[in-house]
Amino acid sequence: MIKHILIFLIVFLYCQCGKKREILHAKNQYNFGVIYELKMYSDSAFHFSMSQAFKNDSITPYTGTFFLQNDTLVFPRPFYPFSGSTAIIKNGFLEFLDSTEPFKLQILKQNIVDRTKGDSLNIKNVSIFTYMPKFYETIFPNAVQYDLNDEELREIDSLLRQCILENKGVLSMQLDSYDRQYVAVINQQKEKEVWVNCECKGKYDTDSYKYRLVEADDGGDCYFRVKVNLDKHKFHSFSVNGEA
Repeated sequence: MIKHILIFLIVFLYCQCGKKREILHAKNQYNFGVIYELKMYSDSAFHFSMSQAFKNDSITPYTGTFFLQNDTLVFPRPFYPFSGSTAIIKNGFLEFLDSTEPFKLQILKQNIVDRTKGDSLNIKNVSIFTYMPKFYETIFPNAVQYDLNDEELREIDSLLRQCILENKGVLSMQLDSYDRQYVAVINQQKEKEVWVNCECKGKYDTDSYKYRLVEADDGGDCYFRVKVNLDKHKFHSFSVNGEA
């Protein structure tokens, strides 16, 4: 009897070890009514879907395989036209590095990389985007991606408050009224520099700034941009939108 139980347990554990498991679940539901969802499995298969709420919830599925190269997820080819084929888990998001436009999915579950490498930011109202030359070459030519630490994030916060104080003639709101997007680099002078893109917090669309870059032609002081040099401990290149 005991022998039969042991055999059963061995077979059960073997089956469990070989069972297909979900190892990543990520989602983006802040793209003008389109919801993107990605699920990845222990057998190197993935399922990506795009549902369009304004088209009777029609769903377009994409399936395929992936592999892990160091901390980078690699897909044999882009599974959706603008998705790209390489992505990293960073600051609580899956971010594609070679997409045709900035593309991020929020991690709901992951068991692929060390959790400490994929943890969310400890600062509110900030979304960090990885430097990609084809998007940011005009802002930072010939730069290299840089990862900010907590101390540097606090310094950026302090310099932004100083920027707002010194420009109170054109900025009527305090820093806590803005959502912020950061792109951090080592610039041509080998200095740590950050491009900061700010927009007023939305009443309804409260999280879209986490997924895509905010662009607006007007809107006044609801939108402003500035660069922060962390080696010189200064801000520069301040600009604010005009009124409609």
